[in-house]
Order: sequence, then structure tokens, then C-alpha cells
Amino acid sequence: MNLKEFYFKNNYAVVRNLTNPLPLRNLPQLYVEGHEDYDYKDSIQIQFTDQEHQVKGSYSRTNHPFYKGLHEETHKVLENILETKLTPTYYFDRVYYSGQELAPHTDWHGCEVSVTLQIKTTLRSAWDFYVEGTPIKMKDGDAVIYNGTLAKHWRKPMEGNSKDYHHQIFLHYVIHNSPSYFTVLKKKQQMIEKGYPLPYF
Repeated sequence: MNLKEFYFKNNYAVVRNLTNPLPLRNLPQLYVEGHEDYDYKDSIQIQFTDQEHQVKGSYSRTNHPFYKGLHEETHKVLENILETKLTPTYYFDRVYYSGQELAPHTDWHGCEVSVTLQIKTTLRSAWDFYVEGTPIKMKDGDAVIYNGTLAKHWRKPMEGNSKDYHHQIFLHYVIHNSPSYFTVLKKKQQMIEKGYPLPYF
């Protein structure tokens, strides 16, 4: 069974060595909590909050300009793997610290086809990423493709000490002209009308 067949049967697939992780290392200030929100098309527009809405105590960034090229390049790779036309929606990187966890959840329509890619960890042992109950161990540069709207995914509390961290990036796409695609278009228009920084294509 190839990656495409496995993905559409199980709603996820593991891709080892998706990319070289060394050029992707771009950490925010460590050991603080916060979130940076960049406009997808205009990186000058940014909003900052001192709280991370999903993983309390972590630090995250939506559409940081440093990773836009990765988002675009992975788009092509995914289309080749899945043999499906995709539209990029947004991307998001997070730095986790010891004791933090990712509660079991599914995502909204903008994450119809998602990639979680490990950039760098200081942990001695792999921190399992769970998809539909299956623990997946990753090394820097490894990734998991998953249907964020259907596949429940999570992480148990991270081990390590007060100086450990784990840097992960999430790259999100929708199948072109799918129901999720049109839901994202509607959400995008609403954000334009409200004058918010635009996280979508």
C-alpha cells in the first residue's frame, strides 16, 4: 500500500525525512507564553497576545514569514503524494515546554489536509504524536500527514526539564473545491470585512 492509499484509508500517513530540518530552525523567545498572528499576504500586519489559546504556557506563531516558503514547497509535495489538487490555507508553529500537552481534538475545515513536521527537540526520547490512538515517533525532519477534520490527534504531557523544548510546525491545506474549501472562503471574507489580519490564502 502506497502513501496515498494508506492516507485515504486511515486519514493519516507518516513521511520520514520530509525535509532537512536544519534550515527551518527559527525559534521565538524561549520559556515564555505568547502568540504572534501574521497576515498571510502582508507580513507587516501582526497582532500579538501574551496567551496561547490551545496549549497554555506555550509560544506559537501563525503565518510567520520565515516559513512561507516551506508552506508553498510542501503544497507541491503533498499534491504529488496524494494525487489531489490542494489549496494552501495557513501554517502555524508552536514551541512546547516540559509538562505541556495537546488535548485530543479534531480541527476546523481549514485543516482538511494537515502536516505536522518536527523541526527541533531537546528531548532525549521521541515525544509521541497520537493519531486515532496510534502513537507515532518522529525525528527532526519527519512529518505526519493527517485529515485534521476527521482524525483525532493529541500529545500526552511532555517530559523533560525546565530547559527542554519541542518545536513543531503545522502546515494546513484544503482539497480544492471541496466543502471545506468553500467554508474557508466564507471565513476569509468575514475576516476581511472585520479588518482582521488575514490568516488564509
